[in-house]
Amino acid sequence: MISLDNRLRSVFDLFPSCRLAADIGADHGKLALALVTQGKAEKVMVTDISRDSLRKAEDLFAEHNATHLAEFLLGDGMTVLSENPDAVSVCGMGGKTISGILENGIPLIYGSKLILSPHTEIPTVRRTLYRLGYHIASERCVVASGRFYIILAADPGRESISEEEIELGPCLYSQRDDPDVKDYFRWRICVLSAGRNEAARIKAGWYINAL
Repeated sequence: MISLDNRLRSVFDLFPSCRLAADIGADHGKLALALVTQGKAEKVMVTDISRDSLRKAEDLFAEHNATHLAEFLLGDGMTVLSENPDAVSVCGMGGKTISGILENGIPLIYGSKLILSPHTEIPTVRRTLYRLGYHIASERCVVASGRFYIILAADPGRESISEEEIELGPCLYSQRDDPDVKDYFRWRICVLSAGRNEAARIKAGWYINAL
């Protein structure tokens, strides 16, 4: 059985059981392989913009005799998907990059559940989701290799959200008694408090009030 770190295991756990999944920017392919070999998906579309990364995923699937469970697609984001998946993961990229993938891809696959793990600029991703007609159904804060990761699961359907919720996370706020979330909020306070503009100080105050 393929081993996943805390971050990818959390992404895996947020996937629904489905017929067809897609892993965008799959790199080594570990998450995609776990989805089809551990009962989450019957088939997975594995995409990457890098031929070398896609080859690593192909080799991993071949090593586990699972090539027949995947379709490997070279190209940018969701635009290369051959059909509409039930659920899509986009992980391991900056928030602006993921937002760009969503902007270009959601019109093509609207209705799919989204599981996202941006490394940076998480509020940007939240704002993009809401603008494109999605809402955040679940969020998780996990620690892997000594750093915080926020995992977002989003479903189609418009909801209103405030700027404070975009910053804090509408679901993370309700989990603020969780030790990892507390530590993450404290870290965000330190980062924002170091900023020299009024907007950063206001955002730091939101986190302080949440604690």
